[in-house]
Amino acid sequence: MLRSSVKYVHSITVASLRSLQTNIESSIPLDLLKRRRELVDIAPKVTTVPYFGSFIEMLGLEKKYQKFVDSHTNLFNGVAKFAPSIVNGKVVVSDEVPTDGRRPNYVAAAGPVNTQQEKRLVNCFKELLLAMNDITMNLDGCKGHYKYIDCQTTALAKSDHKPDLAFVHREEFSRDIGAVHMILEAKTGHYPDLLKWQDYGQILDYSLAMWQTQVTRKFVPILFLHGASLSLFIFFRDMHLRTELGEVFHNDCSEFDTGFEMMNKALTSLHFLLALSSSEFGHVCDFTAMPPFLCFAPCIATADTDIGMLNRHGKQAKTEVASGPEESVLATISARVPLTGRVAYIVKGKFNGKDAVLKLSWTATTRLPENAIYEILERNGIKGIPKLFKNGLLVEDFYGYRLEFIIMEDCGPTFSNALKQLNTGSKHLVPKVVGSVIRQVTSCLVNAFAAGIAHRDVSDGNAAVMINFRTGAVNARVIDWGYAKDMNCDSDESKETGRRWRYDSEKVGAAEKPHDPFTGTQKFMSASTLFGSNYRFAITDIESMFYVVLNALRSVYKHPDRGDDPEAFRFHNRYETTGHIRVSCMAREKLWLRDFGINRERVPPGLLNTLLTMRQMFFFDNGRYIGYEVSEEPEYKCTIDEKLASVFMDPEIVKLLVEDNPVASLAQPTPMRTSSHVKKHVKPLHAKRCKRTASAGASGRDTSKGLRSARKKTRGAASSQHKSGPA
Repeated sequence: MLRSSVKYVHSITVASLRSLQTNIESSIPLDLLKRRRELVDIAPKVTTVPYFGSFIEMLGLEKKYQKFVDSHTNLFNGVAKFAPSIVNGKVVVSDEVPTDGRRPNYVAAAGPVNTQQEKRLVNCFKELLLAMNDITMNLDGCKGHYKYIDCQTTALAKSDHKPDLAFVHREEFSRDIGAVHMILEAKTGHYPDLLKWQDYGQILDYSLAMWQTQVTRKFVPILFLHGASLSLFIFFRDMHLRTELGEVFHNDCSEFDTGFEMMNKALTSLHFLLALSSSEFGHVCDFTAMPPFLCFAPCIATADTDIGMLNRHGKQAKTEVASGPEESVLATISARVPLTGRVAYIVKGKFNGKDAVLKLSWTATTRLPENAIYEILERNGIKGIPKLFKNGLLVEDFYGYRLEFIIMEDCGPTFSNALKQLNTGSKHLVPKVVGSVIRQVTSCLVNAFAAGIAHRDVSDGNAAVMINFRTGAVNARVIDWGYAKDMNCDSDESKETGRRWRYDSEKVGAAEKPHDPFTGTQKFMSASTLFGSNYRFAITDIESMFYVVLNALRSVYKHPDRGDDPEAFRFHNRYETTGHIRVSCMAREKLWLRDFGINRERVPPGLLNTLLTMRQMFFFDNGRYIGYEVSEEPEYKCTIDEKLASVFMDPEIVKLLVEDNPVASLAQPTPMRTSSHVKKHVKPLHAKRCKRTASAGASGRDTSKGLRSARKKTRGAASSQHKSGPA
């Protein structure tokens, strides 16, 4: 249905996109549903900059631009003289051609009249670029840095994208998506204000592909040729701009011999962009001055920027962070890169002969720098975090985002990948390894929480494990503290940390909600978090670790029928839907492990006891199943059973976990609701269901009826869409 419909995204308003939400979601293919949600989320961030000069001023290049324009007046009048016209979506080429055989020869470029109009338009634009290059190739300071690749029929290497033109650096030997500087998309229609949502979605895809593969990006530029006009889209991390360069072709057949001034201005602006270095337009460094193997991914920029770099003690420095004798890059670790918000690039390499990982991350200036979190953790002697070799700040503030880097020890594979390796030859060590990992990770999380730091994104990718495959010895690390929260942001120590890392700790603390409920990875979120609880405790992160363990064990004790796509781990568009499914699966006494993709019969007794104990701790209160109560009251706080917790946690950590003091819990703006408060607000039918579930759990009976009831409720539930992490 949506494939044939024409919807538009406006540069400022998004009424037409909002109207898309009225469609029945079940009838929309998943890929289109995701695209629609992305557009609804992104469109409000698109702002029109009326004048190209204003955009150039935003980049701090207004003086260079004015000098360029003054030095090259009427430079491209000859190029514009024979330019074709775009009339009713068709390319009309003048019969006049240069008599000296020089470019532009639009008649030859456009091809036969029966050629597809969009292809004729792109071919004419290519001829225009070649003619501009002939004029400027011998002019000082005017030569373009880039040349184009025609991708209309052949996708860019290492991608499925077929943009009309892709601009790459002249000296760059690579021709894959990671080497693209700028992309041009062309349509014969004219869209001065409105853009088809399918076309805008395609532009967003190009932007996302470049963000994913180019670790030195500050922003992504996309040229949009619509009819005779040329627009420029600029994608920052949390701000998208559109500005108009002007008409590069005629829009009326009567203008073959007039109107050159405005066209010349537009072409001059275009060539100015193509003459800018990569550090001036789109990147944090000038990759053109580096060896080819350092261009784009995988690479690491120098810290010799306008802002400079902060070393470990917060002093100004001009230190380089580049591949050299001591620091060499090996490979980029693939990671999900969102269209907006925080983004992190992970690169494996060597540092002083040791295996190391480089992390480059763009973080909103309203959020805590990850380096500040590590400083607080190190100051408090928290164990179970990676050792840092070198870290600093590359860009302090670029339109609301900072760029920081960390070079740390290579902590090993993720927990699930580590168990896969163990399963191939040392499967008997799995129970011992799992128990050690749980104890080490929970110790780190609880100690960090006691120091005022809540991780908030415990997931499989953030639990790294090194295993001795002979003895089963384990060294687990909790990594990626980029979504962590400092709960003592108004303390003197936090303020001093803020001064070293150039942020206001009080403002950063005030900018967040009491707790952004949807911070983290949906698959591993606790039940209370999925239902929107505004509170988060150490036990919340430990519950997330429980799901990390269950996910990892699928690779060892995989259920033959449910292991590949277990219901409890399935992705849903609403967090609440995932929550309802999860608490319902947990209620199934004999089948809950199957719902998480694990074959219960294959799990060793000791490990099975650990899993059953963890389930008992998180979903039972004094023997009563509380999953459905959590769905009604996400802020429900159950009693922590020290005896159960001691089964899989160190005793001293358990004591710290249950301590009732301001350091070990979030400051609450209102008193925490108790179980008695919850009971007063539980509907009679719901209360019966909870009672039935508890009795069934005690007797070992299956509670699949509760699952079906929750699913029925989920289908009717409506909740607003949230991001998977903070902006």
